[in-house]
Amino acid sequence: MKAVINVVLLVCTVVMAYVCFDSIRTPVRFDRARALRESAVKARLLDIRKAQSAYYLMHGRRYTASFDTLIAFVQTGRLPVSYREEGENKDTFWIALRDTLYPKGFQPDSLRYIPYGKGAQFEMEVLGKLSSSGLSYCLLEVRAPADTYLDGLDRRSILVWKDLQEQQGRYAGLKIGDLEMPNNNAGNWE
Repeated sequence: MKAVINVVLLVCTVVMAYVCFDSIRTPVRFDRARALRESAVKARLLDIRKAQSAYYLMHGRRYTASFDTLIAFVQTGRLPVSYREEGENKDTFWIALRDTLYPKGFQPDSLRYIPYGKGAQFEMEVLGKLSSSGLSYCLLEVRAPADTYLDGLDRRSILVWKDLQEQQGRYAGLKIGDLEMPNNNAGNWE
């Protein structure tokens, strides 16, 4: 009987050790996977910001709320480059936007999709506002909800992380820009 009790206690000890080890390992594993996924989403958001900034300069200080328009602009858009040699008139030539802003092999069609989002698209909104001095300005916000790019990870860890973000008054996900206040299209991680 004493041997049976010792075996049961040994099994209980091993199970408890595993539960303790796993309770530490799960959040660490989640944080690593979240950081990896967030870095991919941040890179895509920065690509969108580059395209929107060029669109803004070329289209009368306005952003576009359509990914179709933005992708077409990246694929076919051209940027003016001006130069002047001493004593000569100013000369302008045009270079392809895609070759200027992005590395070789960049696929503009990928701009709309959230990495690790299983085909989900970024949420993009544009808002025109009028300042107190009467000048109009345009605001942009592009969002990737955390539920989308963290899908497939530990559900409990996602809920804990989202709850922490909400307690701190932060958006639970990644975004650039803000529709409430001009912020030069900064990311919420910057």
